[in-house]
Amino acid sequence: MGKGFDVWCFTVTPDDFTVFELTPEHVEVMGPYPAGTFKEALDGVLDVVRRAFSGLDVYVGFAHSSFDSNGVLNGVVEVRLPFERMFDDGE
Repeated sequence: MGKGFDVWCFTVTPDDFTVFELTPEHVEVMGPYPAGTFKEALDGVLDVVRRAFSGLDVYVGFAHSSFDSNGVLNGVVEVRLPFERMFDDGE
């Protein structure tokens, strides 16, 4: 985890998945990791991101994703640390 705002992205192909950590300082590529099924790939994406926050109670989930014209799933992973709160202003 770098200083500043981190963005976690991923790609899932029919054979594998890759996770990208984007920070103001760098882009780190993790993978590609082999995956036998689509579910295995999605679970793998979440596991890779969780490992980056080892020892912290962190929420990791999918923010959004879409398929490109080649059938590759591209998306963004949402990460929330325990001290980050979601505020609801009632609207």
